Amino acid sequence: MVAVALVASAVLAAACSGGDSGGGGKVTWTFTGIGLGNAAPEGSLVETFLVSDTSNAVSSASTDDLGAVAIDVSGLTDDWYARISGTSIRTTYLHFPEVRLDDAEATDGAELTFVPEAIWGIYHDAAGETPDPTRAVLGVLAGNLVSDALEGVAGIRIAVTGSGNVVYVAGGGLDPAATVTTTAGQAVVFRVLPGQVTVTGSGGGIVHSRTIPTWPDVANNLVLQLNAP
Repeated sequence: MVAVALVASAVLAAACSGGDSGGGGKVTWTFTGIGLGNAAPEGSLVETFLVSDTSNAVSSASTDDLGAVAIDVSGLTDDWYARISGTSIRTTYLHFPEVRLDDAEATDGAELTFVPEAIWGIYHDAAGETPDPTRAVLGVLAGNLVSDALEGVAGIRIAVTGSGNVVYVAGGGLDPAATVTTTAGQAVVFRVLPGQVTVTGSGGGIVHSRTIPTWPDVANNLVLQLNAP
């Protein structure tokens, strides 16, 4: 089994208020490849987009030799997401917790993950899937934001509108036999029809949904923040 899901267990592990992010509305994010643990290659492209305009980047910047990027978030005035792409990276889209969409600078210092190309096929193999360039792959973290860190929630069933084979993370890897999240709070959804999809987490009296854009043949990572206001 693969040891880490497609979405980080602590996407905002170092997030703060953003007040110390420096001038010009810039924040710093650090990118690490899941599974391999390597920093993003220097020169990887990081872009931000508004959900209302998925064609035109609001801002862009390149990672340094430590896999970090300083990017201007002052133009993120509505729901938004980020994208990282480049050599040896399977393009990865990142949909942040809802509470962070009201203040992009609150992600200053965030430790984010991307999917290395070397891991892409391994994930599919672990789930008994064959890569399909016409479909999207969606990594989901069902969690609560507690003191600026995300904690996975167990017992949550993940569903995606219209399509998808949901495989949960259990016992340290992808487990096709699992039916709900463990304390990792993670699942990977394969064979998702790309476009606008609604992702729902339910269980233990909780029902929470988000609608996001997704793209085929890339990693689409979503934090489903169950304690969102």
